[in-house]
Formats: sequence, structure tokens, C-alpha cells
Amino acid sequence: MRESNSEEIQNAMTCTSLESDLSTKSAIYAEAAIQEYWVVDVCNCCIHVMREPDGHGNYRLNWIVRPGEMLSPLAQPDELLEISDLFGVDRH
Repeated sequence: MRESNSEEIQNAMTCTSLESDLSTKSAIYAEAAIQEYWVVDVCNCCIHVMREPDGHGNYRLNWIVRPGEMLSPLAQPDELLEISDLFGVDRH
């Protein structure tokens, strides 16, 4: 089996706990130089966004996007995701 590089993993999706996604997995992806990592938090209707790995298992930029806000992936900055639509929440 050959080893994957960071570009091949950009759409990886798994089901785990939020705590693990925000700590253990975030560190693994940052260490692997994954430029952008999103964690969809279904229970709280938000997306945790992490960008710019620092080479030491951390991301320099971290923020939360909620319904009523928009988000674009680094790989396709012209594509906008309406968070309200993702969670089926009224924008008003």
C-alpha cells in the first residue's frame, strides 16, 4: 500500500467524537501539513475551521462558522457554503 499525500486527503470524512476531532485528529492533520481542516459539529449546528498548520501539530487560524454565515474552502474559494442550508436552519 502506498502512502497518501496531503492533497489526496482533502476530502477525508470520518465519524468520531467532537473532542477527538478537535484535538487528536487536528494535531495529526496539522502535522501532516493539511492546509485546511473542517469539523462539522452537528449537535451545535456549526463548523470548526482550522487553517495554516504551523509544523508543530497546531493550526494558526481557528474559528467557528454558524448558521447565517458563509464559508469557502481554500481549494475552491469561489464556492460558498451557506451554513444555514447545511443544517436546515432558517437564516432569519
